[in-house]
Amino acid sequence: MNELQEAWHRAWQAIGAEPAPGLLDRLINAYGEPQRHYHTLQHLQECLGHLERVWHVAERPGEVALALWFHDAVYDVQAHDNEAQSAAWARRELRASGAADDVAERVEQLIMATCHAALPQGMDACLLVDIDLAILGASPERFAEYEAQVQREYSWVPPEMFRVRREQILREFDARQPIYQTPPLQQAWEAQAHANLQQSIRQLNMPTIDIRPYETADREAALLCFRSNVPAFFSAEDEAWFVSALDEPDGPSFVVVAGGEVVGFGGYEVSDSYNHAVLVFGQVHADWHSQGLGSRLLQHRIEHLKRHGPPTKYLIVDTTLKVAPFYVQHGFEIVSHWREGFRDGADKVDLRLVMF
Repeated sequence: MNELQEAWHRAWQAIGAEPAPGLLDRLINAYGEPQRHYHTLQHLQECLGHLERVWHVAERPGEVALALWFHDAVYDVQAHDNEAQSAAWARRELRASGAADDVAERVEQLIMATCHAALPQGMDACLLVDIDLAILGASPERFAEYEAQVQREYSWVPPEMFRVRREQILREFDARQPIYQTPPLQQAWEAQAHANLQQSIRQLNMPTIDIRPYETADREAALLCFRSNVPAFFSAEDEAWFVSALDEPDGPSFVVVAGGEVVGFGGYEVSDSYNHAVLVFGQVHADWHSQGLGSRLLQHRIEHLKRHGPPTKYLIVDTTLKVAPFYVQHGFEIVSHWREGFRDGADKVDLRLVMF
């Protein structure tokens, strides 16, 4: 029995009822419908995992669990009554199972609380809504994935209309003080949720971002990017090396352009004899940190190497302990760690990404 099946049986046992044969499969199939990108089994499993950790907080945990199972059971991206349809399905199944009428009614009301039109009332409703909104307080990486998933679900909406409406929704959640009503979940997720929401709002209002090949006319702007990161990420002595990368590049170089302004620089070099490529000076101007531009620049270089470079097994980079986690988050593995490996005495970390 897998984790989903265990969670399913535990929920029904908690209310003292038996589900109809095949109901679990029907629900799983519903969450796997092709129009879904966020409201999928991934979201359901995350919710059930959160409930498992705070099961003792619920007044009627079985009812909260079944409300989670059904809360997105019906999902039409162009409909406005998904919660009502999902709640009605849950009520029908609960009554057919022999569950008490008051149980069916409470589960139905719990599901309706996930409309998020008003603050929930009662411990179980607060817990359910907090769990449904757990994604807002997820890690920045998971939250960014969630935002991309939502955008895919609404790909049929004109981009500017989506941007305006999405910003409105995010601002409404960010204005809630607090977002989470359940004390342990508020403590765990509140600060990160506001940070995620504010970051997403900033990204929605960012100027058009472009990444293009470096030109000699970009030299002074690229130098400003470098100097803005001294001493936080580079030493002043590194500038001579950076200038040589600008003036005598050994491979493709790119700039990040935001609203017509050069705000980032990075390139790579290929070593045919050693079957690897080396990342060169990936950086974003300090004023543009934490906007996701570093990730975009890194991904652009990886894709360019795959499409235009020779077959290369490894993409390698050496960096500091401070920056190494950024590359690990993007799939690089640490190969070695050299204490005081840089000229300024900072530790040096070698990382690599397996390309094939």
